[in-house]
Amino acid sequence: MAATTSVKVAGTWNTVTQPHAKVAGTWQPLKEIWARVAGVWQLVYQAFSATVSPTTLSGSGSTGVYVSTSGASTCTPVGGTPTYTYSWVYVSGDVLTANSPTSASCNFGYFNAIPGTKVGVFKCTVTDSASQVVDSNTVTATITHT
Repeated sequence: MAATTSVKVAGTWNTVTQPHAKVAGTWQPLKEIWARVAGVWQLVYQAFSATVSPTTLSGSGSTGVYVSTSGASTCTPVGGTPTYTYSWVYVSGDVLTANSPTSASCNFGYFNAIPGTKVGVFKCTVTDSASQVVDSNTVTATITHT
Protein backbone atom coordinates (compact mmCIF):
# COMPACT_ATOMS: atom_id res chain seq x y z
CA MET A 1 0.00 0.00 0.00
CA ALA A 2 1.34 3.40 -0.94
CA ALA A 3 2.32 5.83 1.82
CA THR A 4 0.37 8.64 0.22
CA THR A 5 -3.11 9.27 -1.07
CA SER A 6 -4.50 12.12 -3.15
CA VAL A 7 -7.59 14.27 -2.76
CA LYS A 8 -9.14 16.64 -5.26
CA VAL A 9 -9.55 20.18 -3.92
CA ALA A 10 -11.00 22.91 -6.16
CA GLY A 11 -10.23 20.84 -9.26
CA THR A 12 -6.59 20.13 -8.32
CA TRP A 13 -5.22 16.80 -7.07
CA ASN A 14 -3.17 17.19 -3.88
CA THR A 15 -1.00 14.51 -2.28
CA VAL A 16 -1.68 13.86 1.40
CA THR A 17 1.04 12.03 3.34
CA GLN A 18 -0.38 12.33 6.86
CA PRO A 19 -4.18 12.71 6.77
CA HIS A 20 -5.95 14.11 9.84
CA ALA A 21 -9.59 14.52 10.91
CA LYS A 22 -11.04 16.94 13.43
CA VAL A 23 -12.57 14.96 16.31
CA ALA A 24 -14.28 16.85 19.14
CA GLY A 25 -12.39 20.01 18.17
CA THR A 26 -8.94 18.36 18.03
CA TRP A 27 -7.05 17.30 14.91
CA GLN A 28 -6.16 13.60 15.09
CA PRO A 29 -4.00 11.57 12.66
CA LEU A 30 -5.91 8.92 10.74
CA LYS A 31 -4.67 5.36 10.92
CA GLU A 32 -6.76 4.05 8.01
CA ILE A 33 -8.97 5.36 5.24
CA TRP A 34 -11.53 3.05 3.62
CA ALA A 35 -13.48 3.75 0.43
CA ARG A 36 -16.40 1.95 -1.13
CA VAL A 37 -15.46 1.05 -4.71
CA ALA A 38 -17.99 -0.75 -6.92
CA GLY A 39 -19.95 -1.81 -3.83
CA VAL A 40 -16.90 -3.21 -1.99
CA TRP A 41 -15.07 -1.56 0.92
CA GLN A 42 -11.34 -1.23 0.22
CA LEU A 43 -8.48 0.01 2.37
CA VAL A 44 -7.01 2.97 0.46
CA TYR A 45 -4.64 4.38 3.11
CA GLN A 46 -2.85 2.90 6.10
CA ALA A 47 -0.59 4.92 8.38
CA PHE A 48 3.08 3.95 8.43
CA SER A 49 3.92 1.92 11.54
CA ALA A 50 6.28 -0.82 12.69
CA THR A 51 5.99 -3.61 15.25
CA VAL A 52 8.64 -5.92 16.70
CA SER A 53 7.91 -9.45 17.83
CA PRO A 54 8.72 -11.13 20.09
CA THR A 55 9.16 -8.34 22.64
CA THR A 56 11.30 -10.37 25.06
CA LEU A 57 14.42 -12.40 24.27
CA SER A 58 16.93 -14.19 26.46
CA GLY A 59 20.18 -16.07 26.26
CA SER A 60 22.53 -17.69 28.74
CA GLY A 61 26.00 -19.12 28.69
CA SER A 62 29.33 -19.41 30.39
CA THR A 63 31.24 -16.48 31.81
CA GLY A 64 34.08 -15.34 29.58
CA VAL A 65 32.35 -15.96 26.25
CA TYR A 66 30.08 -13.85 24.03
CA VAL A 67 26.47 -14.90 24.59
CA SER A 68 23.57 -14.04 22.24
CA THR A 69 19.84 -14.31 22.71
CA SER A 70 18.53 -17.68 21.57
CA GLY A 71 16.15 -16.07 19.12
CA ALA A 72 15.69 -12.84 17.21
CA SER A 73 13.05 -10.11 17.12
CA THR A 74 11.62 -9.25 13.73
CA CYS A 75 10.47 -5.74 12.83
CA THR A 76 7.43 -5.67 10.54
CA PRO A 77 6.50 -2.38 8.86
CA VAL A 78 2.92 -1.64 7.79
CA GLY A 79 2.05 1.06 5.28
CA GLY A 80 4.73 3.36 4.02
CA THR A 81 6.39 2.89 0.66
CA PRO A 82 8.64 -0.16 0.16
CA THR A 83 11.59 -0.65 0.25
CA TYR A 84 12.47 -0.26 3.92
CA THR A 85 15.71 0.23 5.83
CA TYR A 86 16.10 -0.85 9.45
CA SER A 87 18.16 0.42 12.36
CA TRP A 88 18.06 -1.28 15.77
CA VAL A 89 18.60 1.41 18.40
CA TYR A 90 19.54 1.13 22.08
CA VAL A 91 16.85 2.65 24.34
CA SER A 92 17.76 1.88 27.96
CA GLY A 93 19.24 -0.55 30.45
CA ASP A 94 22.56 -2.32 30.01
CA VAL A 95 24.34 -1.65 26.73
CA LEU A 96 24.14 -4.90 24.77
CA THR A 97 25.19 -5.41 21.15
CA ALA A 98 22.64 -5.53 18.34
CA ASN A 99 24.11 -8.36 16.24
CA SER A 100 22.34 -7.44 12.96
CA PRO A 101 21.66 -3.72 13.45
CA THR A 102 20.49 -3.02 9.87
CA SER A 103 18.36 -6.13 9.26
CA ALA A 104 14.64 -6.67 9.78
CA SER A 105 15.48 -9.40 12.32
CA CYS A 106 18.00 -8.92 15.09
CA ASN A 107 19.29 -10.75 18.12
CA PHE A 108 21.40 -9.26 20.89
CA GLY A 109 24.51 -10.26 22.77
CA TYR A 110 27.05 -9.41 25.45
CA PHE A 111 30.49 -10.52 26.65
CA ASN A 112 30.94 -10.70 30.40
CA ALA A 113 34.02 -11.86 32.29
CA ILE A 114 32.07 -12.30 35.53
CA PRO A 115 28.78 -14.07 36.30
CA GLY A 116 25.68 -11.90 36.14
CA THR A 117 22.68 -10.76 34.15
CA LYS A 118 22.46 -7.83 31.73
CA VAL A 119 19.15 -6.45 30.44
CA GLY A 120 18.91 -4.03 27.51
CA VAL A 121 15.97 -2.43 25.71
CA PHE A 122 15.99 -1.72 21.96
CA LYS A 123 13.61 -0.37 19.30
CA CYS A 124 13.72 -0.60 15.53
CA THR A 125 13.68 2.59 13.48
CA VAL A 126 12.29 2.00 9.99
CA THR A 127 12.70 4.36 7.03
CA ASP A 128 10.70 3.84 3.84
CA SER A 129 11.69 4.82 0.30
CA ALA A 130 9.72 8.10 0.66
CA SER A 131 12.00 9.02 3.63
CA GLN A 132 9.22 8.60 6.20
CA VAL A 133 10.57 7.39 9.55
CA VAL A 134 8.77 5.43 12.26
CA ASP A 135 9.89 3.78 15.51
CA SER A 136 8.64 0.37 16.62
CA ASN A 137 7.62 -0.79 20.05
CA THR A 138 10.51 -2.07 22.19
CA VAL A 139 12.15 -5.43 22.76
CA THR A 140 13.84 -6.39 26.04
CA ALA A 141 16.90 -8.64 25.79
CA THR A 142 18.26 -10.49 28.83
CA ILE A 143 21.72 -12.11 28.78
CA THR A 144 22.87 -14.26 31.73
CA HIS A 145 26.45 -15.40 32.26
CA THR A 146 26.93 -18.28 34.72
